[in-house]
Amino acid sequence: MEKAQEETFTVLVTGVNSGLGFAICVRLIDEFLHTRPKPSQTLHLVLTTRTARKAHETDLRLRQHLRALSASIPSVDDRVTVQFELVDLTALVTVRALARKLCGALTTLDAVVLNAGTGAFTGVDWWAAGAMLVRDYLTALTWPTYMKARVGDLTNRQLTPWSSSAPLEEGEERQEEPLLGDVFCANVFGHYLLVHGLTPLLSASISASLRGATSGAGGRIIWVSSIGAHAKCFSLDDLQGVRAAGAYESSKRLTDLLALTASSRSTQAWVTPFLTPHRNPPVDAAAAARATPHIYLAHPGICATSMVPVPGWMSFFHTLSLYLARWLFASPWHNVQPYSGACAPVWLVLALQPTLDALEDAGPGGSGSGSGSGSGPRKGKWGSACDFWGRERVVRTEVEGWGYAGVVGGEHEERDETKAGGGAGGRGRRTGRNPDAQRLTDDARRRFEDEGRQCWRDMEALREMWEATLDERS
Repeated sequence: MEKAQEETFTVLVTGVNSGLGFAICVRLIDEFLHTRPKPSQTLHLVLTTRTARKAHETDLRLRQHLRALSASIPSVDDRVTVQFELVDLTALVTVRALARKLCGALTTLDAVVLNAGTGAFTGVDWWAAGAMLVRDYLTALTWPTYMKARVGDLTNRQLTPWSSSAPLEEGEERQEEPLLGDVFCANVFGHYLLVHGLTPLLSASISASLRGATSGAGGRIIWVSSIGAHAKCFSLDDLQGVRAAGAYESSKRLTDLLALTASSRSTQAWVTPFLTPHRNPPVDAAAAARATPHIYLAHPGICATSMVPVPGWMSFFHTLSLYLARWLFASPWHNVQPYSGACAPVWLVLALQPTLDALEDAGPGGSGSGSGSGSGPRKGKWGSACDFWGRERVVRTEVEGWGYAGVVGGEHEERDETKAGGGAGGRGRRTGRNPDAQRLTDDARRRFEDEGRQCWRDMEALREMWEATLDERS
């Protein structure tokens, strides 16, 4: 039984019914079967959607893909199993219910891909878009500033049956629940609460050998960010982005801050309890005590998806404009197809642990002062990129206040992880750099880490408050 568990690679992916989420599932299947060819090595996908209808439609599409693979790969149905679960990341009760259900049903999780999200986008300011395209075509299609979005969206009340209609005891006062930003909850906090609930599974290391890891290595937490995670869209005074004009960009900047500072010494007072199991201990409790999950950060580049609503007739021209950005301006970020955009997240799931450890310092303190070019690899934001012909690769992406690797004074360039070679690649082209990017300084690096520390502190306080509230009301 233990041998069978060691040969099963279990991955949870959120938001899989369309676009990037579905592409991640398909690419996971394809690359797992290619990189783990033994018939005894199996992939178990736990996929989440918000509704049963979306789960059913996604299941049909995945089964169609598996049937196509079966023509060339024997026993595909025996090697790939799919489990669908329903969760609404803006409804914390369902998030906790899913975590508890999975902890009771599974023995381990090798990776969690936090992909689901929303943008609250309402459309495009076409006049502003036209002006930006004329002024700087590539920037307009990589870091646009003309998206229109709702401001101030809140989730539905989390505890409505209890907080508004339940009878009060004598002398008891009605407690108003705190408000939650809808985009913040869907993109960040719902995932944050889910991951904490799944730490017993991520801390188990039964199938670590399939990751090329030792028995003491925990699972992987992969946050999916965006290339447009602008620092100017985020404020510590508005952690949930409720007042932000770009709530989506605010949530993605928060994601960057959390993921990139997760190994910093200054954040360990909050990262450690976040990654520590408290309930539903795994079967191998002793191994779990030694296995700490790893946190990674990815983004898909620029893909043609339906996140921003545009008229149907515009979809063709939008897709064509993305291809032109790649063909005429040598943009590495315009993958266009979601399958290509899934390159970086899937690589982070399936890469052997020694490969990732060689590229990112493992363990607390790995993102220390970051000064000096000789301080070695640091945590990075891994992006899906491609060349003119669509040949894919994974590259480090520059982050404002962090640079490419949190290193001040190091080589200021893209670092590739080539899909074919599997090793750190050569010097990447500089065409993917934001024209407004500044060379990393010690002051900017310190500000970034300080913001990350405050974000971890506030997120842990929010998690503890909501878990206590949910416990009390349940």
